[in-house]
Amino acid sequence: MGVVSLPAVRDFWRHDSLFLAHDFTSHMTLMRFEDIKGSLHISPQHETSVDDDGRQLWHAKVEVLLQQV
Repeated sequence: MGVVSLPAVRDFWRHDSLFLAHDFTSHMTLMRFEDIKGSLHISPQHETSVDDDGRQLWHAKVEVLLQQV
């Protein structure tokens, strides 16, 4: 999922000697992860947003979420 590459997402939650234990699996179940992953989708922007100074806004698509947080 980032640094560690496994054949399937479910393998991160396996607890046998062939797979490493991952810290996040003790905080989130596989079902919860799949629910979040299925509901969240962020794709590349087709148009580039810029601020008043001409800088690109990489976070423009999630700005609404960021304002809530």
